[in-house]
Amino acid sequence: MSSTRTSVKEITRLAPSRSRWLPPLLLLLAVLGVGGWLAYSTWFESTPVATPTVQAATVTQGQLATTFSASGSAYAVLQSKLTFNASGATTVTGLVKTVDVKVGETVTAGQQLATLDSRNVSRALQQAETNLESAQLRLDQLLASLPEDRATVVQSVVSARAQLTKAQNDLVELQKGASNADAASARQAVTTAESNLATTQTSLGDLQRRVQIGGDVQTVQAHIDTTSQQLSAAEQVTRAVTDELGGGGMLLRATLNDLVKAVDLRCRGTGNPAPCLSVAESSSDIAGLAAAIDARASGSGDLTQLARAFNTAAATQSVDFQQAAWHQLQATAMLPGLNAERDALIYNVSNYGTPTSDEMLTAARAREAAAAALTAAQARYQTLIEGATSAELQTSRDAVSTAQANLNTVLARQTASGTNSDVLLQELQVNNAQVALQQAQDAVDDTVLTAPFAGIIGAISISPGDLVGPSTQAFTLTDPTAIGVQLTISETDLPGLAAGQIGIVTFTALSQQAYVIEVVGVSNVPTLTSGVVTYPVQAQILTGDNLRSRRARLEELLSSRAGASLGAANDVDAAIERLSAQSLPTPGMNGTVTVVQQVVKDAILVPTGAVRRQGQQTFVFVRGTDGNPERRVIAIGGSDGTNTIVTSGLAEGETVLIGTVSVTATATASATGTTTSSQGGPPSGGGSSDIPGGVR
Repeated sequence: MSSTRTSVKEITRLAPSRSRWLPPLLLLLAVLGVGGWLAYSTWFESTPVATPTVQAATVTQGQLATTFSASGSAYAVLQSKLTFNASGATTVTGLVKTVDVKVGETVTAGQQLATLDSRNVSRALQQAETNLESAQLRLDQLLASLPEDRATVVQSVVSARAQLTKAQNDLVELQKGASNADAASARQAVTTAESNLATTQTSLGDLQRRVQIGGDVQTVQAHIDTTSQQLSAAEQVTRAVTDELGGGGMLLRATLNDLVKAVDLRCRGTGNPAPCLSVAESSSDIAGLAAAIDARASGSGDLTQLARAFNTAAATQSVDFQQAAWHQLQATAMLPGLNAERDALIYNVSNYGTPTSDEMLTAARAREAAAAALTAAQARYQTLIEGATSAELQTSRDAVSTAQANLNTVLARQTASGTNSDVLLQELQVNNAQVALQQAQDAVDDTVLTAPFAGIIGAISISPGDLVGPSTQAFTLTDPTAIGVQLTISETDLPGLAAGQIGIVTFTALSQQAYVIEVVGVSNVPTLTSGVVTYPVQAQILTGDNLRSRRARLEELLSSRAGASLGAANDVDAAIERLSAQSLPTPGMNGTVTVVQQVVKDAILVPTGAVRRQGQQTFVFVRGTDGNPERRVIAIGGSDGTNTIVTSGLAEGETVLIGTVSVTATATASATGTTTSSQGGPPSGGGSSDIPGGVR
């Protein structure tokens, strides 16, 4: 009992102590709660929640080009590894005597590149010539000993054999087709003919221009007179207005005079007033003219700042005064250029004079002859490339049959006439001597190595004193005017590519230039590398006449996003000249090729970002009649990465939504009464290229 009482007392004693700590504890908890609520309100409730941005786009109708992009590398279309066995009929071996070119040197067709020591083969040629003369002399002696009628028969046999040999050789050449050297030579002839035609056209154009110089001088002088009158009239207006303004007018006139003097000094004192004339004719206000001269005409001084000062001072003046000041400044900028143009024309007249009718006629005939030569060279090159036709081969076979029949006839006559065997044997000796002489001549020719076509020496593998054989590679010769691009594509891209498609190629090392290419070959033979199947594709860079002959397709390319960087679609001629003037890439350069696979006109186009896919269904969101987003199922065609063709489900002028769209499901949605969200993007499996641009 005592222990129990003690415990109660102890509890009673401690109770007042606990009651003292309870109020402060409750107060602390309250403060923490209020602080937490204030922090939440300040931090979270005051921070706006970002909402997805939804953009609206209009469905349009236009042209879309489906494209394919891949990496590739430049290669030389025509490259040859040259050896001394040029004829292919000898096996010349000898010491290199001279090497006449250097690496990187440009050579012409037929130019000597290197020589061998020819003493041995020259002696062999002399011996072959002596042997032929001896054999022919012996035959002549035998024929002279025969009666006249038998000699005639023998001569007929010799002639018939020669005709048969020629017919057989012609047939072999037709069947064999053109060699690489023949094709290269024919192509070089085309290039030379094109250059000659361009030269004659330029010469004729110069003569025609000289005929027009007299009229041009009068035209420019009239322009000078008109501009001078404009300048005088404008000066009178500005002077009259500033005189009426008194002291303020003097300051305004001084500001204008400073600007006029600065323009005159810039345009007259640099020796090249043409930029001032060009920008003065195209500008429409003082500020634009001053900025254009600062950008294009050399010289010191900030015309833009002076123009700004004058415009500020003249802002309160009448429109007539501002217009007069503009004409005064424009005429000041134009007159030096017009005077220089007139002086140049007068100089041409005084130095070259007006061409006579005979000069004009000669130049016109030279151009006609050059055009005819080009046509003939192109026809020969095309014939070599295409090979002999079946009709040509049959004609050659008929010629062989005829020659053989003719030989059989004269041989029969020879047998009937009783020609002795000594004559027949000597005929064979003469024939053998002729063959030996031709072989000796080929061997001498093969000691001089010449360029089969014009090009650049890429590698030299020989030096003077080297012992070389018929298979020793001496030089690598590359035609720099014909460059192709080698691509490697995957099996999924193969069905969309075909020879004849065109596109563009840009190279990493030539970032400021783009070239037009045409696919010339698509291989169906796969290459397996590390388990990946690829296919080689070859394209060729087009320039000059190759571009002009594809004018319609080039215009189509320029009107697409892929070719927008090449120039305006309505100025194809300017694009052709600019593309043809560019230096071609060097073999081995890496680049990116974009091929236009298909161009669809009058297509219904929608931004690719608005196209969505769920399972096997493709759809977009449009605004419904109540203004809320509504899901619309569509069917799509090709895409260029920015826009997609819609083949059904949308009409031109409708509005589609791009971005994250939240909608309340309706009968067209998957579940009634639920809220769904969908983010737009390109449909899967599009395979389109990301080429800068827009709908064209």
